[in-house]
Amino acid sequence: MSDLTSNLKVSVEWEDPCAAKGEELRATWCRLSIQIGQIPVTRIHDERLQTVREAVYCSAYPLAEWFAFNWWSLLNEIERPWSAAERHNLRYAREGFALPNLEFFSEDSLIRAVWKPYVPASAPVRFLEEGFALLDRTAFSREIHAFLEKVIVRLESQGVPHTSLFDEWTAIRDIPEVEKEFCETVGALGLDPYDLEDKKADEVFSVVKNLPDEMRREFFLAADSNALTQQSRWVSKCLRQLGDYEIKTKLAGKKGLYRTQASSSTPWQRGYELARKFRKEFGLGSPSKPLSTDKLCGLKKGNLPVIRVGEEHQLDAVTRLSTELGPQVATSKERKSSKSYLLARAICEYLCSDSADSALLTRISSDRQKQNRAFAAELLAPAEGIRKLLSGSRIDRDEVTEVAAHLDVSEWLIEHQLQNHRIAVVEGTMSLPASD
Repeated sequence: MSDLTSNLKVSVEWEDPCAAKGEELRATWCRLSIQIGQIPVTRIHDERLQTVREAVYCSAYPLAEWFAFNWWSLLNEIERPWSAAERHNLRYAREGFALPNLEFFSEDSLIRAVWKPYVPASAPVRFLEEGFALLDRTAFSREIHAFLEKVIVRLESQGVPHTSLFDEWTAIRDIPEVEKEFCETVGALGLDPYDLEDKKADEVFSVVKNLPDEMRREFFLAADSNALTQQSRWVSKCLRQLGDYEIKTKLAGKKGLYRTQASSSTPWQRGYELARKFRKEFGLGSPSKPLSTDKLCGLKKGNLPVIRVGEEHQLDAVTRLSTELGPQVATSKERKSSKSYLLARAICEYLCSDSADSALLTRISSDRQKQNRAFAAELLAPAEGIRKLLSGSRIDRDEVTEVAAHLDVSEWLIEHQLQNHRIAVVEGTMSLPASD
């Protein structure tokens, strides 16, 4: 289950290397345990001894080296379809040793950890634990930092001071702030900033130069490294067309209204909180009745401040945050329900904006996207209204279809609300941990 208070703890107890070969491996032979919250992720069943223990015996050097060489991706790359497991799963650090099937992916201010039972081919052991947790990014970084320092000190004390681990970690630890931003940008793309072709580096710098400041982080978190120029051109095209689109809505002048209003601890909880506040303060009526987004904007029925630009992209939409006109959206989507959902997300960006003139709407799990998606879901299909419309806590898919049709939203949005608010279980689907 997910636990937002979970912390990562990597512990080593140095041991006699016995017959281990290689000076780095011998110097860092240890009893290694990894714990997340109260769960010992390294709990194993030893098939030879027929015992269960909460640690493995191995060299700490391959794991430390793996953390260092994947540092920028571990802390900055949000999972996407093309993300490589080699950068995120400890199994790829084993180098012949037994390490758990433990995966780390950035979720902006959080790190998502997922671990599963696993039988490594290299040792007669079986990892037993399975779970999921969201870890504070700063605490995660601090723990890995401490582990790396401990391994490097051990190497030095054992007469093995000059290693590739030492060189890599020194470069990371002593990096100037201006270079750090570039490394975080490249790491978000799933690339190694220390092994980047000049052509790709030039492309990254060119895209950075052409994007508005407020869009850069969200763009690189979502973009495909193989299509950077194409996607940045699409963003620029959207901004140009939105600049010529001057349809004023009733939300004009409300920019930044909720900039400091949310108090909830997670991005999605803040989104839900702001949507309920917005519905109440703007008198949007019963939560079990459909919300007319065109009426909300003060436009004729069927009209929305949304224009269609180009082909389908991983980037869902670009939104212009005009103080004088209100939020406006450019997207490749065609369905009415998709446009209403994106407009609702744009409204969240507009209400929470300070000085930004534009924003990017994507499918990734950054804090900003989690918040605007949660806001949109709760604005268009309030959890309270869905509860009133359901027959019980276990429903079939036909009922999902009926509720979606009643609220004039997609079935996906209803399922999202059912799961994340734990309103009901749809027969034939698995119950998953609630999150954005």
